[in-house]
Amino acid sequence: MKKWLGLALLVACVLPAYAALKSGLAVGEAVTPFKPTHVAGPDKGSTTCPPCKYGNRPAVQVWFNNEDPKVVDDVIVALNRATTAHKAKELKTFAIFLSGKDISKLDDDDAVKLGYPLKCCPNCNCGKVGVAFLSSKDPAVAKYKVSLDKSVKNTVVVYKDKKVVANFVNLKTKEDLSKLNAAIAKAAK
Repeated sequence: MKKWLGLALLVACVLPAYAALKSGLAVGEAVTPFKPTHVAGPDKGSTTCPPCKYGNRPAVQVWFNNEDPKVVDDVIVALNRATTAHKAKELKTFAIFLSGKDISKLDDDDAVKLGYPLKCCPNCNCGKVGVAFLSSKDPAVAKYKVSLDKSVKNTVVVYKDKKVVANFVNLKTKEDLSKLNAAIAKAAK
């Protein structure tokens, strides 16, 4: 009996570490309205709802939750390149930073104090990517099924016609970004 109990405890402890992380809306689900505080990009200074304003255009939302700044830089650079590459299809891209604070209006200094750089890199122009903040307590976090578990650093939702066509969790390698680019290309067809 003790042998089986020990085995059950081992499986219960080890198995979750190997389970795929889940976060974000699933393929086929619809994006819903929300109002983040935009601090950079096309909607800077507003609380514009991305799905509302940009309708059925192809779009990407990357929700960051305490992500490493280097990964943030790499993802934002990739989003900016994709936005440029799919300009004819009017691709829209957003980097949404979650904060435990209640966010109403932020300026660049406030954003830096929250721990997220607004300049993706010194040698490129990433102004095509909408950079926004949202309280982790905002109802949109639950509606978008974004996990606040500490192991989930970023959640990516690619959609067109307001329907999710791809979902990724914890993108960080070049291979991961290649998968994101392939999903974006498919959405922008």
